[in-house]
Amino acid sequence: MSLKRLLPAVLAAILAIWALPLSAFAAVDPKDPEFQKYLKEIGMSKEDFVTYFEDVHDFTLEDFDSVKEIKEYLGEPINKENLNALLADYGMTKKELEQLLAENGMSLNDFVFIEDLEVEIFYLAVDSIDEEAIIEALAGFGLTTDEMQRLEAHLDKVIENTDEEAFLAKLLNLGDRLMSFPEFDSASELTSGQIAELLSIWDELLNLLQLKVDYYLVKDGIETPISLSALIQMDTVNGADLLIKIYSKDGQFLADLLITKEMFGSEMLNNAGQKINKVETAVKTSSGKPVAKKVKGEKPAVKTVKGEKPVVKTINGGKLPNTAGGYLPQTVAGLALIVLGAFLFRKFIVKGA
Repeated sequence: MSLKRLLPAVLAAILAIWALPLSAFAAVDPKDPEFQKYLKEIGMSKEDFVTYFEDVHDFTLEDFDSVKEIKEYLGEPINKENLNALLADYGMTKKELEQLLAENGMSLNDFVFIEDLEVEIFYLAVDSIDEEAIIEALAGFGLTTDEMQRLEAHLDKVIENTDEEAFLAKLLNLGDRLMSFPEFDSASELTSGQIAELLSIWDELLNLLQLKVDYYLVKDGIETPISLSALIQMDTVNGADLLIKIYSKDGQFLADLLITKEMFGSEMLNNAGQKINKVETAVKTSSGKPVAKKVKGEKPAVKTVKGEKPVVKTINGGKLPNTAGGYLPQTVAGLALIVLGAFLFRKFIVKGA
């Protein structure tokens, strides 16, 4: 499973939000011809729109300066084109979406604007994450319950003792740097400068999380230390197992994971990736989504940058490699990232939703 494919699970859970200017005096006049024209465009009566605006967004016309501002906030009404695009982004059929909504007491008819529907799908994805499946997948690599608890306790402590906004800003910066990379299956496809940048991102991430990760090739009971730089440029483990040990920055052992030589290129890695994928998908699609309900009287701040689309698939459409040689460069830190990503996801998304 691709290192780049897994990194966003660690770096995500961050919103790309922007605030609209607040004016205490201006308000949209419901009799304004421009507003009446807008109602015709979206096929709603004034009464239906006001009710929808208040029930779904907890806003009134008095909270906005102009019809243009309302349009920018609400986005496009649902149509065949943007609905199909949304379904494609989430890998769903219309029937599956209707079933998901029905299971939660809703229907497509309850939604007028595509971004309202998208936000609801995101929250339903968060609610449906199976933590037991995640634990089962991690246990397959030797991660025990005690180790999971130590990791979670460590990350909780780190986050509680730091400025959360600054912490998330640093994660976002690392994520932006990572996303600048093209899709790759092997370190041989990267320049020396790109490899150095990847290693720098990884080092900065570990420093931010106050962690230290050591790598060992294990053969015939002998553990041979190896640097990450050397490891990601290898094409084969030559019959050795890969041991990943995770420590706190002060040297306290937290957890280790073992990828045996039989696992490289096996269905086990693929299956583990699929089990973790629900976390990764929810996190990736969280860009531009609200983590918590807005406060009455504040201008909304839940929009993505115009034209952005949520990413559900692997960056640039990359696929899981199916050969042992393809797995090694990308699983070097991948499992450690899965662990960190799962816990950070729970901290910032699940607990904040």
